Amino acid sequence: MSGLFFTCEKCRKNKIESEFLPTKSEFFPTGHTCVCIECVEDMIDENDGSLEFIDKICRWIDIPFIPDRWIEYSTVNGSAALSDYVKTTIAESYPMVDWAATNQEYKELQEQGNLRSSLSILKDKDLQKLRDKWGEEYLDDELAYLEDLYQGILQTQNVNSKLQMDDTIKICKIDLLIDKRIRAGEDFDKLLKSSDTLRKSAGFTDKNIKNACDFDSVGEVFAYFEKQGWLNEFYDDTPRDQVDLVMKDTQLWLRNLYKNETGIGEDVDRRIEALKIADEMENALLAAPDDGLDDFENEAFNLEEFDEEAGL
Repeated sequence: MSGLFFTCEKCRKNKIESEFLPTKSEFFPTGHTCVCIECVEDMIDENDGSLEFIDKICRWIDIPFIPDRWIEYSTVNGSAALSDYVKTTIAESYPMVDWAATNQEYKELQEQGNLRSSLSILKDKDLQKLRDKWGEEYLDDELAYLEDLYQGILQTQNVNSKLQMDDTIKICKIDLLIDKRIRAGEDFDKLLKSSDTLRKSAGFTDKNIKNACDFDSVGEVFAYFEKQGWLNEFYDDTPRDQVDLVMKDTQLWLRNLYKNETGIGEDVDRRIEALKIADEMENALLAAPDDGLDDFENEAFNLEEFDEEAGL
């Protein structure tokens, strides 16, 4: 390194100071990272912009990892938002200006399964998807109720057709109305009958709930095993049924026929020799002179004319 130019440890190119990320880490006495911004952005793309990888970068630079902020920046500029995120975050003051404090909070949310709900942007996106699916008239908690019930039905019932999926959505909406009327102390008998009718129409019964996790045929068992990565090595040269026995006997008969039956070879040789002789005779006839056959034919023709004139 010399002056305001640095050599990137990854691409080995000499670049100016502004093309490297700033850092307060004691491991980088120059105040900049040893890998250029372009190379770091390429690594983010290679890792599909995962939060875990951004977390590693923050640890490397020794700045707080704020998932909500990073998602806000990256939504607009993708991996190119890294420079703005680092410059903004490193310029702010925190009770602990290092990566450890915010990383611990991030890990706790991740372990509790509350990471998505804590990130406002992700939460807004999820809610918008639910509104597009269920409608704009529902509150956030009602959307969560509808989606949870819908996924529960899909996991416990055999929902295959579009008609069944449509019935499932209607059932969820009716059940939400029933729940609201129960809390309000209002009558819900008609809604309950409608829900029961739809469930029976869609085939959502206790029997189906039981069978949803069971196997109804041998084919489903093998399909399940294959999804788990198991492949049946079917051919092991051992007959499994009558069809296998017939196939094996046929193969053995053909093998013995050509290996042990000596007469077949002799018959083939005789047939080839006979074809050769027939071919030679045909060629000989084609090449032979006519030996006056045309004159003899003409004499016979004249004799027939004489007999006609003589009245014979």
